[in-house]
Amino acid sequence: MSTPPLTPPTPDDPKRISLLDTIRDSLARQNKTTLLYRIIVCGSIPPQTDRSEIIANYQKLFKTHQTDTDLITGLLVLYPETYIHILESSTKTTYAFMTSLQSHPLLGKSKVLAVLDDVYHRFFPFWAGRVLEGRAGVGGEDVVEVDEDVVAGVCVELCKVGVGLGTMGKNDLKVALDELTTQFRDSIPRSSLLSAIIQSKTVMSIEEWIDIYAKSFTLVLESERVWPAQRPLVF
Repeated sequence: MSTPPLTPPTPDDPKRISLLDTIRDSLARQNKTTLLYRIIVCGSIPPQTDRSEIIANYQKLFKTHQTDTDLITGLLVLYPETYIHILESSTKTTYAFMTSLQSHPLLGKSKVLAVLDDVYHRFFPFWAGRVLEGRAGVGGEDVVEVDEDVVAGVCVELCKVGVGLGTMGKNDLKVALDELTTQFRDSIPRSSLLSAIIQSKTVMSIEEWIDIYAKSFTLVLESERVWPAQRPLVF
């Protein structure tokens, strides 16, 4: 019995699906045009820093990236010595933001608490920044060691703030933002808790994240390391 000849795949073959095709199909099912990232970072603020200038700096950065189809949402909370920032944005804006942290003139050492890609939906209805006093917030008094549970707890509670804001009307939103530690006193982390996270060696720094995920690299095949070059097996 003869074996039927193999039919080479054609470009129209539906089985030949690339990773890009898979990503686009997933976005189409979710009615999205780009991948949505949610990142949470915290860090230190040098003494005598004008915190309102930090907010203005990021408003300017986000203005250059935001479009009608690429919205930027989240919350920046600034204490006298520390900050925490949750951002929901596209891949391009996310990498621009993370890169800015490495050399931000108004911010000190930064740590990466969470990076989630292909997020299904947003928690925050918009982006906003607020300045708080040092003793505001929750947690930090009894933190002896920073572990994954502590970090996860901060992230979950911060997302709850976005969920709460998303249920409010326009008039109530401004009041809630101006009274964050009253409206969300069980969710906004205290500055002392952020300080413990910043000093922890177990939490990835922004420099480590960029070195692993944001730097370009050159792929060198093993065959390219052999000299003279190996002869092909098929002519």
